[in-house]
Amino acid sequence: MSLPEQPMPGGVGNAGAVVRVGDTVRRPAGPHTPATQAFLAHLAARGFDGAPCHLGYDEGGREVLTFVPGDVAAHEEPPAWCLTEDALVSVVTLVRRLHEAAAGFVAPPGARWAWPPPAAYRTALVGHNDVCRENVVFAGGRAAALIDFDFAGPSSAAWEMAGVLRHWVLALPGDRVARARLACATYGVAAPPVVTALLHRLDWGLAMVRTRAAAGEPGFAAMWQAGLYDRNRAMRAWVEAELAPDRLDG
Repeated sequence: MSLPEQPMPGGVGNAGAVVRVGDTVRRPAGPHTPATQAFLAHLAARGFDGAPCHLGYDEGGREVLTFVPGDVAAHEEPPAWCLTEDALVSVVTLVRRLHEAAAGFVAPPGARWAWPPPAAYRTALVGHNDVCRENVVFAGGRAAALIDFDFAGPSSAAWEMAGVLRHWVLALPGDRVARARLACATYGVAAPPVVTALLHRLDWGLAMVRTRAAAGEPGFAAMWQAGLYDRNRAMRAWVEAELAPDRLDG
């Protein structure tokens, strides 16, 4: 008897199309899937336990991954357990571990990545590139795994950390300057390039959502219609006014 399919919450590009079947997750495959699959295999071979494992494809051509149990803060109002300094430190530490495990990865010939960062932020490092609340699984109040590697691809420490600041500092309550300083210090990256990358990332994200919304992708169209432009511009203005490098380094 086949197991039932349970829709998984969250997601934008694949909203409603990702399901849990027993201890596996099924998600639509795309041109980027072979490269992502190779990257996940590399991480597993390096002993990294903070990502799902690729198990192949099902009879419908969907990608099959191991289900990662835990808590995901995919709530409109973020739960208190994801707002602590310990939670932020654990997210950054997980990203740093991912980058260490990614060392030495060589993408397969002809690899295609879903939506790579600007050329200035693509290096030999392959990263997750979408460390938002919906893509971090917590266990015992600490980040334990990253899921949804659809945006994985060539990256850099500054770009990945800019994403962490975007989702775990700008989008959450608290002392943003202190949290940004803590995040940079935890990873061990200088503040100025991260702040610059953050400004570029806000512009990149806005352009990406606008393009995909215009192409008729429902999840991105909903984000755009829900006021993404105004929220994004407000974040950018705040970063320019308040998140100066000297405030992070001070």
